[in-house]
Amino acid sequence: MKKILVFVVFLMLILGVGAFFVYRYFTSNQGVLAEQAIAFAKSNIEVVTDDPALQDDAMTFVSLLEEIFVRDGRVRHYLILLQNNMELRPGGGFLGQYATVVVQDATVVSWEVFDANHLDREVVSDIAAPASFQQYLGISKMEFRDSNWEMDFPLNAERAEHLYNLSSRSQQFDGIFAVNASVMEDLLAITGPLRVTGYEKHGEFTSEGVLLQIQDIVEKPFILAQEREACRKRELKTGIEEVCNTDPETGEKIKKVTHADRENRKQVLPLLLQEILTALIGSSEMSLSDRFSLGKDNLPKLLSMAVQNLGDRDIQMWFREQTQQEMIAQKNWGTAVDTAWEGDYLAVVDANLGALKSDYYIKRTLEYTVDFTGKNAQVNDVSAGRMVRYRTPEIGSQVLSGLYDSDLPLATMRMSYEHTAKKANYRTSDYHAYTRLYTPKGASWKVREWFGVPDVEEDVYGNKQAYGYKFDIFIGDTLPTMLQYTLPERITEDGYALKIQKQSGVEILPTTVRVITGQGKELERTFDLLRDAIVRLEGDRLTVEYL
Repeated sequence: MKKILVFVVFLMLILGVGAFFVYRYFTSNQGVLAEQAIAFAKSNIEVVTDDPALQDDAMTFVSLLEEIFVRDGRVRHYLILLQNNMELRPGGGFLGQYATVVVQDATVVSWEVFDANHLDREVVSDIAAPASFQQYLGISKMEFRDSNWEMDFPLNAERAEHLYNLSSRSQQFDGIFAVNASVMEDLLAITGPLRVTGYEKHGEFTSEGVLLQIQDIVEKPFILAQEREACRKRELKTGIEEVCNTDPETGEKIKKVTHADRENRKQVLPLLLQEILTALIGSSEMSLSDRFSLGKDNLPKLLSMAVQNLGDRDIQMWFREQTQQEMIAQKNWGTAVDTAWEGDYLAVVDANLGALKSDYYIKRTLEYTVDFTGKNAQVNDVSAGRMVRYRTPEIGSQVLSGLYDSDLPLATMRMSYEHTAKKANYRTSDYHAYTRLYTPKGASWKVREWFGVPDVEEDVYGNKQAYGYKFDIFIGDTLPTMLQYTLPERITEDGYALKIQKQSGVEILPTTVRVITGQGKELERTFDLLRDAIVRLEGDRLTVEYL
């Protein structure tokens, strides 16, 4: 899947310039055609997409391509971080592999995919791991595969390049991209279900099931083989006979895995890639005109997918050139934390702590309330299954007696997690995560629920702070984590605005924002958080602006 994702990124870049790019498969003069295609697309953006809502984004996208695919003799190097958001990390998904891409004179000269673990064998890290990393994962130094431990992609990109350059493969990159595995689902939504020769027993690869299908092919046989060997060792040690040779899910006999099987276990990926390419741009058996027509028909879909994934942060970009980086920032495609924002602020950032690929099964729901009366502190109700804890006994006493009254706005963040898996297997387990809740600098927590006393990071991203806490969820359970805190006095009802920044790798996040005015009137707005958003109090209603 990782190699496919590398190709997907550059396929979207290439197809994004216009259907003329289909010609690059038929001629050696790729650079000239690329430059001409970009110029044509920029002058005729309505040919690229006839959707007025997309044309501005399309123009920015094409302008970025113009910066990348340029015939000036210069060699440009790009690093692509391949992230599996079935195992969530703050910057997207677990960084298991990466790719390096070389572009010269508007032509992709080469691209290669590598295992991040192999790179880390060469790296002697000089970056101390955060305390949470050391405590929960036993890691003392940040490694390349851990470089996306922040939600801020420019910071992650800088760290990834630094750690990369501690290896024997030192390189200054012109751009760094991160791509989440869920991009594959979007690509298959365009092509429709596909079959792969040699893998017929797995059925059609679909948008809804491709991530688990590939996981089954690439990982399952080898994990079952490991479990069988562990089972046999237990039998020898205890003398108690167990069922070691049968897949507990299917009842099928567990097959022996050879060294060749391990080396070739990802053979399905290039074969699936070929089927995707054929569905998008046709095969060599088709006429040039038919392939041109097919590419042109798929272009708007690919462009829309690229822009959507940039917006919802499943694709993230960083460029060394300032002009390119400014283009990214204007479209909010860079996943940078807004350090200039002075209003209310919220970002909930989760990190999977060794819970396999459980994020595939985790459904999140966010509720945020700001109370300008300062009186609605959370009350513990054991009979209702509440696990509310107070920062001090005094706060608890005031709340329980109904006397709690803050002079400052009282914010309540509740993130509910539903673990939808039915049972533990090679994909999932009970969920373990470390969360950082980002708030305005000067916030002060008062009440918590379903986790221990939070860690506090002050002066984060200039004008913010973070509360960190670990929590655990059993398979099949729902956990409504909650933190209540006062906001700094600069956050007032007059002109109130809340900025919510979305974590890369988290898909659609159902969100409810409530504001309780100083007169006690409650206003509410429910929406799906697809990307960063600003919620504003305007008169007697809440408005939502997507960024």
